[in-house]
Amino acid sequence: MKYFKYIFLILIFTGCKKILHEEDLQISQIKSTNEMNVAISGVYARLAQYINNWYSTPQYLADDLPYIPYIDTTVYKYSDFSLWFTDDNWQKLYKIISSANNIICQFNNNQSLSNEMKVCLGEVYLVRAYGYFRLVRIFGAVPVVDNVEINYTLPRSSVKEVYAFIESDLLKAAGYLPVNRAFARVPYQSPTRGSAKAMLAEVYLTMGGYPLLDNSKYLQAAQIAKEVMDSALIFGFNILPDYANLWDGTDMLNSESLFGLFFSTQKLTIIRHNYTYHEQWGTYQYTGFTDNFSPEKFNDFIYYSANIDPSYVPSQIIPKKVFFNNFPKSYRKDVTFQNVFSKNTFALVIDSTSFPSHYTCKIKYSEINTWDNEIFYKKFGLVKKFDTVSTAIEYGKAWHTTYGYELDADSTSKQLRFVTRNLGQPIYIYRYAHTLLTYAEAKTRSGQLDASAYESVNMIRRRANKVDINSPSKYDLQPGLSAQQFADSVVWERAWEFCAEPEGRWYDLLRCEMIEQLPKLRGDYHEMTKSDYFDAIPNSEKILDPNLK
Repeated sequence: MKYFKYIFLILIFTGCKKILHEEDLQISQIKSTNEMNVAISGVYARLAQYINNWYSTPQYLADDLPYIPYIDTTVYKYSDFSLWFTDDNWQKLYKIISSANNIICQFNNNQSLSNEMKVCLGEVYLVRAYGYFRLVRIFGAVPVVDNVEINYTLPRSSVKEVYAFIESDLLKAAGYLPVNRAFARVPYQSPTRGSAKAMLAEVYLTMGGYPLLDNSKYLQAAQIAKEVMDSALIFGFNILPDYANLWDGTDMLNSESLFGLFFSTQKLTIIRHNYTYHEQWGTYQYTGFTDNFSPEKFNDFIYYSANIDPSYVPSQIIPKKVFFNNFPKSYRKDVTFQNVFSKNTFALVIDSTSFPSHYTCKIKYSEINTWDNEIFYKKFGLVKKFDTVSTAIEYGKAWHTTYGYELDADSTSKQLRFVTRNLGQPIYIYRYAHTLLTYAEAKTRSGQLDASAYESVNMIRRRANKVDINSPSKYDLQPGLSAQQFADSVVWERAWEFCAEPEGRWYDLLRCEMIEQLPKLRGDYHEMTKSDYFDAIPNSEKILDPNLK
């Protein structure tokens, strides 16, 4: 299953549209490790489809990744989603869970499993736990489904019950999974015992915040995060010394990845409903330039489109300027954002043959003045340099013909830079940096602020400024902060470190009860209240199961 090359096996898990009442949940009996590997590939395929396309929709409300359609209305709260998004979070997350249940239910109470099968089962428990962790943070109280039975009368489980289920799954996963990344089912890619424990620390940290407000969980979060840190060498975890190396493709199987998705760079195209899906390429939420910018409005990016779906809403997903301005000037900021395009900036799109029924593109470039009114995430892109426009065009023709890309002049070298999505990039769901910052915050909120908490956050701050991560520096948080000041500093550090990533800003704002502050953080004045913390369960599900109302 190297690089999850069987990701297309999502197609074997077809079913009707409503998740809690699919008619064909059963899969063939799993009798061998090979059959288990194929089944797990289907689970990961569903997770990859969700992460590739929908991980960021809750974060569209936050200040680091807001969704801005080019019409008169902007998304400010969950209720605005109905204009453009359907029930994808609910449906796709329960699809992941139903796929996991198909496997788990075949091995319940089976004490004679081989070590290989236990490792596989541990991964499935971890993925199911993550599916529920997403659901409970997006919708609040949701039904817990742990079997393959059809039930039209499922009630919501309480938020506390959902978290208890997540905790149980992660403890089972930790008991089954291998210790070191080198001995994972897919070496250096598949989850390990440390992955399960690190995720459990995130769960406990969240349980300490809104809506459970269980302060006892902060101590548990600190304790289990410390276990991961103390065993980091055994697990094979560490933070990379250079922040850019997370995104530049120099080390795809790096030691900072706790739980992520890895993709082959081989192109596999599946045509459905006149759209083309590259199921085994991974993409973070692309920000900045979208495929439907009109030349009249955006002469910096020339893209001609034909046969566009009339329901498609041109949009831009970029950090708010308030967020960008609050982001400390640093090496990490330079790696993270692109916001200045010099004169003689070139933007072009190579003619595409992969979307013959959907797109018609032309090559064009334009000179514009310095532009600093918009910002996009550079850290998810692949950056190359060219001497001339013609060499860049030739490279684009040979390398990638399906997506638009931008060129700008490097202010130092005067060379042209090429910025595009790095489609082979692993998607980090959790990084070791999460564990360090979770430890620092949880330690503080449990009343135990000490030098180890300072050191955990300072390692991240040093890397952000490209200095030795193990030596004191002028960028460190200085001793003497109150517990609240320190905790607030860590929350902001998480905002900058994980901005636009799957486990980033929105969920921290939610657990810290900061949603009401979002209008100020975003630079708008659309009031948000406690009613805006969670999305509503889709009406289509409530009609079929009245107990969900």
